[in-house]
Amino acid sequence: NSRDIIHQYRDSLAWFTSEADRGIGHAFNKGFLKSRGRIIGFLNADDWYEPFAVETALQSLSQTDADIAYAPMFLHFSPSGFSVNDGNHHLLPLLNSMNHPTVFARRHCFIRHGLFREDLKISVDYEWLLRQYHRKSTFCYLDRPITHMSLGGLSTFGKYGIMENLLIRSAYGLPPTANLAM
Repeated sequence: NSRDIIHQYRDSLAWFTSEADRGIGHAFNKGFLKSRGRIIGFLNADDWYEPFAVETALQSLSQTDADIAYAPMFLHFSPSGFSVNDGNHHLLPLLNSMNHPTVFARRHCFIRHGLFREDLKISVDYEWLLRQYHRKSTFCYLDRPITHMSLGGLSTFGKYGIMENLLIRSAYGLPPTANLAM
């Protein structure tokens, strides 16, 4: 239960809210607008970081001067089963090839290139990352998984996400592809 966890750590948090929103993009944007840091990451309610995740991402961003750091991710499909999803920003023009829970981006990426689109229901992360790619943000890849994600969120509903990805790809002048998600 997210609220129980938040209340357990409330003395360590600068701010939190649990309220209605108009979708994933709106929720992410509200979080960004309340944030004060130079590096921003977005983690969904049932996802979690490895203990070294934040430190590793910050070190990599500092050493490379990249705009965005990302990594492989543990994808949990049952209580005891998981796989590792790699990411590859070079494949963004071909497919949704990055794991947004592993992404740490410099604040200026949002200032220069905009927040998440609120008209999208599922693929807000793909559109934002593809926009960063097209606008020449720089990426650095961390070589080990830093995040855990459980299947079952909106992005696992398939057909609607595929349709949104097709619309996004069309808006960027990209052809449809057979593999729309890694």
